Order: sequence, then structure tokens, then C-alpha cells
Amino acid sequence: MSTKSYWRPTLFVFIVLALISLGVLQVAAFQEGGATSEQELVGTVEAFEGSVMIVDGQIIDVSMATIGEGVAVGEMVIVHATVTESGIWIANSVDVHVEEPVITITLDGPIEAIAGNIVTIGGFDVVIDPDDPVLALLEVGMSIVIEAVVEDTDSGMVISAVTVIIDDVDHDMDDDDMGDETPEPEETPEVTPQPDDDGDVIIIIEGPVEEVNINIITIFNFNIEVDPSDPLLTVIRIGDVLRVEGNLADEIDFDGNIVLIAINITFINVEVFVLDDQVWRDPGDCSNAPPPWAPANGWRRRCDSSGDSGSGGRHDDSGSRGGRGRGGSGSRS
Repeated sequence: MSTKSYWRPTLFVFIVLALISLGVLQVAAFQEGGATSEQELVGTVEAFEGSVMIVDGQIIDVSMATIGEGVAVGEMVIVHATVTESGIWIANSVDVHVEEPVITITLDGPIEAIAGNIVTIGGFDVVIDPDDPVLALLEVGMSIVIEAVVEDTDSGMVISAVTVIIDDVDHDMDDDDMGDETPEPEETPEVTPQPDDDGDVIIIIEGPVEEVNINIITIFNFNIEVDPSDPLLTVIRIGDVLRVEGNLADEIDFDGNIVLIAINITFINVEVFVLDDQVWRDPGDCSNAPPPWAPANGWRRRCDSSGDSGSGGRHDDSGSRGGRGRGGSGSRS
């Protein structure tokens, strides 16, 4: 970026604020002209002085607006405003804009049904681009891997395929025929259906806990039922990143009913260990020392002055439910 282009918006903001301070540009003048339309603007606050705000170069009268908490220069905001006949923006409200995260899932399993450009895997209906050449190759029973994005709409959850890969065919197919792959953002849900011994599909979801309601936890809008007697329920907190293996409930309703019945739960971003009905969670500091049966290597490295974890850095997981060496997992019997 050149110095000239960098200073242009800064100079513009400075001039506008200078005019405001000198009374040359008066907010009162913004009231002229009849209201003609309601507008919404999402952008970055470049300046905020008195009753005038500049958002992405647009001068806005905020004298009568409700200003939300956290609105400040540099913040991304959403403005609801009335635009006058003379083009003046008079804000009704200004709030910090929180972008919805892009939810990416991976489905890996056999195709259960095909209806036009919609395929069903593990009970999930996935929309595939009608122009994707891979659609003509799909057959019921074929094993495929789909990377998709999930959108929560008024009519329910919509899963749209980004990449479709056929597992049980020759992989010499031209990359152009398989669609463009997009890099997965950090910390997205991983949903992988796998057949279990009973022939049911196992769904694996990995992501942060958004809500805990008694024995129902929510991860990326998926509601998951945990056994009420599972001791892990006593230590699950909002923000914990969990890997949950479960079965689909008999009825799937993305508007609030149970979606998954949890079988195994693994903590990813915090150490949690369970032995029978005993449970220990790393508090993040040196309080709440772990019991002898919990490996708790993270706590011991951080807080044990001797640096000895009790087993030379190795531990026996028998009797405890370890998770990837980073946490613990619970299971339904």
C-alpha cells in the first residue's frame, strides 16, 4: 500500500472533524430534507465526534441514535438509519457488528438417498451444486466424503456441499471435476458419520460448547444429550472445545429438539480425567491439585516444583478415560 493511498482516508476524516469543531459542518443541518428510506450499513467506524460518526466514509448523524455498548473508532458496526431526500444519513441505532461464524462440517459415509441435487448421508440432507459434474457419478450406497457449510435459515438448517470426493472410485479423476477445495477455518465442527457394530451411523462433532442446559449441550447449533449420570456434566463449561461421538436421535429437528445422543465425550482444550464417579478438571492455575490417579501432566509440569509427574513423564491410562492425551472422555453405557 502506498503512503499516498494510506493517508487519503486519514486526511478525509481529519478534515471532517475539523469542520465539525469549527462549526462549518453542523449536525443540525442534517435534519433538513424529508425521510425517504430506511438503510442498513455495516462498516468500520473511522471517526466518532459528538453527534457525528463516519462509517466507511459515510457521514452519519447519530444525535438521536441509540449507541450500543462497545461502539468506538476502529470497531465494525451495523447502522440502521433513515436517509433523507438530500442524502443525509440519520441513524436510529448503532451497534457492534458480530459476524456469524462460518460452520464447516465433514460428512464421511455411504449415500442413503439421492433426490435431484440433494444427497442424504447419516440422516443429513446435503445440497450439491446442480452444475457440479460429480453429481452425475453418485449412486446410493456409494461411500463419499463431503465438506460442507451449514446455514441456519428460517426454514431450518441447510447444508451446502463445497467439495465432494468419491471414496470407492479411482482417484485419477481430474481435480477440476472434483470442485474447488477451500481451506478449513480454525476450530470448525467436524461431523463424520461412521457405521458402528449395530449398523447405526456414528456422528462425530468437534467444536466449542455454546450452551449447557441441564444435560443438553449445544455445539454449533447441534443439541447433544448427555447421560444425566455422567460425571463429566459437572465440569463442562461454555467455551470448552469438545469432541463428541453420538447417534442421531430418532427424530431430527433443528429447531430445538435433540439431535444427537452422546456416546463418548473428549475434552480438547483442557485436561479432564474421570475415574469411576470421580472427575478432575485442570483449573488453569495451581489450585485444586490432581488426585494421584489423574496423569494431569499439564498441571504437574506447571505447578510441581520437582518437575516430576510421578512416572517419569509417562502414565498408565488404565482406570481413567483419557482423550488424545489432552483431556478425558465420558461414555454412555
